[in-house]
Amino acid sequence: MSESAVDILRPHLQRIDWGPQQPILNPGDTITDVYFPESAVLSLVSPASDGRVPELASIGREGIAGCVSAIGSGTTFSQWVAQVPGRALQCPASAFEAAFDQSQASGRPRSATWRRCNARSCSRSPATPCTRWKRGAAAGF
Repeated sequence: MSESAVDILRPHLQRIDWGPQQPILNPGDTITDVYFPESAVLSLVSPASDGRVPELASIGREGIAGCVSAIGSGTTFSQWVAQVPGRALQCPASAFEAAFDQSQASGRPRSATWRRCNARSCSRSPATPCTRWKRGAAAGF
């Protein structure tokens, strides 16, 4: 992300704390914020009707959650849960979209921001392959 894009985000960032197994979003929720985990780890899960809970992705310090909202998908198809409690930075999706647009305008059609979002976010598709199965309720595994 370009320095000018970071400058756009900076005034909108707010530090938040997530508790253990804290639900962040549920399937069908509108993505209104983008999260940059610092010490927390966010799990994107898809509870199955038989009680199993496939984990679709884990997003930690290296990732961004909710960035798909910047490319037009404003709804999540998975449940987001704080797998590991800790801190994250939160900003409105609209501010992230403005920063993303700035990054695109700086001559980076496939910017590092886009690659990072694309690689680390699977909240758009309920068909994402599962990395492992867990037993129990989605918010309490």
